Amino acid sequence: AAVSAIAAAAHGEDITALHFLHSAIEASPLSVELRFMRAEVLLKSGDFEAAVEDSRHVYRLSSQKQSARRVLTKAPQEILRVLGQSVFSLGLADVARQNFRGCAEIEGGSSFGANATTSSCDSLNAAARRLQHEATSMSAKLEAEDWHAAEVSADRILREHSVTWPAFRMSLWSMQAKATQCRSRAAHFAGK
Repeated sequence: AAVSAIAAAAHGEDITALHFLHSAIEASPLSVELRFMRAEVLLKSGDFEAAVEDSRHVYRLSSQKQSARRVLTKAPQEILRVLGQSVFSLGLADVARQNFRGCAEIEGGSSFGANATTSSCDSLNAAARRLQHEATSMSAKLEAEDWHAAEVSADRILREHSVTWPAFRMSLWSMQAKATQCRSRAAHFAGK
């Protein structure tokens, strides 16, 4: 099941990958690698709460294995990156940014070598801060009934942040921007 899950995930077949990962984890519930892979697939597919749960589980398992063997099976910055992205998509910006800062600190002094997460946590932290600021600004424009400016802000959020965040269209941030678009357009058509 694990090999099939890896193949399905590599081809972007998230539902199939999740099916095989669930089976593989049933057979090997303490596998850090399988749970981490499932957390990544869950994040990519937009099941943020389940991704948070698996990421936390991976962190606990990895910590236990580290203390037992003095060897990490999964780089902690990778775990913190996935956990941060997952909680950010749920709208928990401060919690996410704390994870990104921890990840960035580990990246700076990591002995795991250069990998895909190198300096990505600093950029994710900056992107989270920027989106949080833009969402606050958008909400203020909406409350001030500046419909055009609110809609422009919502459009920009949807356009610019969808490339940074996995399954952004399913995140709280995207839903807030879409709701702002709807409310602004409705007010415009009502003549307000």
